[in-house]
Amino acid sequence: MTLLTFPPLSGLVYPVGRQPIMSTIVNRAVNNKVNALQMVSYPIYAYALEYSFLRAFSPHAEFQTLSTFFKQVGGRAKAFQFHDVDTDTATAQAFGTGDGVSTDFQLVYSQTAGGFSFAEPVFVPVTVTQITKAGVATALYSIQPGGIIRFNTPPANGAALAWTGTFNWLCRFDDDALDFQKFANNFWRLGKIGMTSEAL
Repeated sequence: MTLLTFPPLSGLVYPVGRQPIMSTIVNRAVNNKVNALQMVSYPIYAYALEYSFLRAFSPHAEFQTLSTFFKQVGGRAKAFQFHDVDTDTATAQAFGTGDGVSTDFQLVYSQTAGGFSFAEPVFVPVTVTQITKAGVATALYSIQPGGIIRFNTPPANGAALAWTGTFNWLCRFDDDALDFQKFANNFWRLGKIGMTSEAL
């Protein structure tokens, strides 16, 4: 499946919203004891972007670019790649341990800070510059859809797997409409555009 990539555009206004969203079922008993069931292993991310200007003249044509991209993915109909410049790189990132049998392993990305660490899957790798097994680089693998690394032969039992590369996020628009506003000749603005990440 070929995924279009959300275009980089001038005029982006800060702050840019990035909201991690988990899903939990919470039940409060008659004695006020709370029982909570976590429904997902990792969050989705809701992005909120705003553009103060989109030019509608050559060679820039950001207005036409975004309008055409939106129509080509059919509003909410099709998922696309989104490049989050703050979360797009993995360096010697552990993504599994061999068991001598399995050949397929999901790429992951983890953040570690303040004594906390959390890993989540990478569904849209852009570049994979290195894969290592037990610290040794290998080229005997293929990249499958959904960020799966398939080794030609099963990594040995206990072999640590790591990858280095870049990735995008799989997203979908939140709405089937964009509220473009023309504020000068050949200049438009977009008050808000929302998109939410998802699994592949």
